[in-house]
Formats: sequence, C-alpha cells, structure tokens
Amino acid sequence: MLKKAVLDEQSKNVELTETLQTKDQSLRKLEQESDSLTFRNKQLEKRIEVLQGELNSVEAKLAKSKGKKGDIPPPSGDPYNSTSSGNFDYELLSKIEENVRLQQQVSLINLPTTVRQEINSSD
Repeated sequence: MLKKAVLDEQSKNVELTETLQTKDQSLRKLEQESDSLTFRNKQLEKRIEVLQGELNSVEAKLAKSKGKKGDIPPPSGDPYNSTSSGNFDYELLSKIEENVRLQQQVSLINLPTTVRQEINSSD
C-alpha cells in the first residue's frame, strides 16, 4: 500500500514537472511575442511622428498658399517608391490631396451661402 502511494506521488510529480515545462515554454513564447509587439509598436509610433511632422509641414505650406490653386508639393522623398515608407508617403499624399480638393469644394459651396447671408442682412 505504501509502495503504491509512493508510485502515485512519483507519477504526479512527473506530470507536474511536464506541466511546468509546458507552461514555461508557453510563458517564454508569450514574452517573446510581447517583446516583438512592443518593438513593432515603437516603430509605428516613430513612423506616425514622422508622418505627422510631414503633415504639419504640408498644412503649413497650404496655410501660406491658401487661395492659390494648384497641387500640393510632395513631402520630402519619392512618394512613389516601393518601400513601405514610400507607400505611407504616397497614401499620406493622396489623402492630403483629397482633403484639399474637398476643402475647395466646400468653400465653393459655402461661398454663395455667405454672399446670400450678407445680402439678406443688409436689407
């Protein structure tokens, strides 16, 4: 009877050791994944800062040349290259151009409304 209890405890010990090893492997894998995601997150944060800086510079140029018609000058670098940063630049540039086009349309739509309001208020 005592021998059976010892064998049972040894088998439990082996099972617990295997479970511990499996959990350790799982923990290491999750820690690596977390480190990888943290690294990628930092890369993306830096990329966002760069894009935001480019956006701010383009907006500043737009504010200076407001009222003039024309295309937006592309941000520094070639926006049509095949690198991932080039894709971001191209996407950002296209969004900025779309934004400018939409702002021009809105200002054209609002212009007659403003003129009408001025005419009505002067009566």
